[in-house]
Parts: sequence; structure tokens; C-alpha cells
Amino acid sequence: MLPYPYCHGHEHADGPIAVISSGAHADHVGALLRGLTAEVPLFGPDEVASVTRVNDRALITRHDGRTTEVAAVFIPPNPRPRSRLATNLGVRVETDGIVVDALGRTDQPGIWAAGDIARRLDPHIPAAVVTAMASGLTAAADIAAAVAPPAREG
Repeated sequence: MLPYPYCHGHEHADGPIAVISSGAHADHVGALLRGLTAEVPLFGPDEVASVTRVNDRALITRHDGRTTEVAAVFIPPNPRPRSRLATNLGVRVETDGIVVDALGRTDQPGIWAAGDIARRLDPHIPAAVVTAMASGLTAAADIAAAVAPPAREG
């Protein structure tokens, strides 16, 4: 199962390439993949019972028993925290991650979040290593500015 169309989609352009997702993510990734292959079946997460590897392909089995064989499967990353740290600190967490502003600030003063765990400001921004790194750099710069000593008068 793959998360990034441009990193892995070309390898499976002989298709079909499935997307297991919903909403804006499914629409966006599906559109990107249709630039690589004509057949891009979309499945909602709630309709898929299992995904199994069959040789160099994947077999998607739905809850009603129907199956679809595909060259690859794209799924979104899971942006939910694995611990209760954010909620214990009183930080606002929604189903698509920790809520932050453009600089990575949470709703709690002195607490920032970055990477895939931070909710992206636009669902079309892909969850990828490079975007996670960029959000970390942005948050780090804001943290550095926040803790820097005041300028001396000279």
C-alpha cells in the first residue's frame, strides 16, 4: 500500500491503481493517478474488508465479498496522534490531525506541531516527507523567534 502518487505511481502505470480513501483526499489522489493510468477505482475505507498481496498485485476484498485485483493501492497516512500527549496538553485535535496555524502553532501558547501529525491547511497539500520537513522547518523557525532574547538597545 502506497501513500504518494508521484513517488510510486509511475511504477504501476500499467494499472489499475486503486485508492482507498474518501473526500478531498480521494478526489485529489484519484485525479493525480488518472494522469498515469486510465483505470483508478476508488473505494471508501468503510467498504473494504481486506487488502492482500497476490504475487506482484493486490486483491481488494469488500465487505459484500466482491474482489478487485489492482497493480497498486494508495491509502492516506493516518494523522491521528498515537498518544494522548496533545489532548493532555489541551491542544485541539481533529480527525485529520492536530490543528495548527501556518507557522505550526497550536491553540495552546508555547506548543507547536509539525509533520504528518499537524493538520494541513489545505487538503490538496500532500502528506509527504518533503511537506512534513517543510512544516518542521517553519515551526522550528517560529519557535526560535519566540524564545530568542530581546534585541539589545545600542
